[in-house]
Amino acid sequence: MAVCEHSLPDHHIQRFTWLKDKKSRHEKTSNLTLEKVLHPFTLTCTIHSHCGNFTSGPILFDVNDNSILVIVLCGGIAVLLLVAFAVGMKCLLRRDMAQRQSRQRKQAQNISTIHTTTSEVN
Repeated sequence: MAVCEHSLPDHHIQRFTWLKDKKSRHEKTSNLTLEKVLHPFTLTCTIHSHCGNFTSGPILFDVNDNSILVIVLCGGIAVLLLVAFAVGMKCLLRRDMAQRQSRQRKQAQNISTIHTTTSEVN
């Protein structure tokens, strides 16, 4: 947010004109909010009043580009999520294999018990 500071009484001010890279933007207030600015720019404020026009000097705003940092962070988080998913799936598969082996052992015991009981009856 940029603020055009002045010492004029408010009732003398007709309007504000903001110039962003020499392109006009008319605003009703001395505050200017800029969103989604990706590149450096210059900003100038002009106050139009009954006493005349007052223009500030150009102010250079330097914008830090953090897109590489965001890409690296998102990539790192994605890799961590994939590793966590893989470890979770491996644990589930091991548990499933252990349960399957346990069921197979119980089935084998039941079958041997049935064979033993059948042999004794004959």
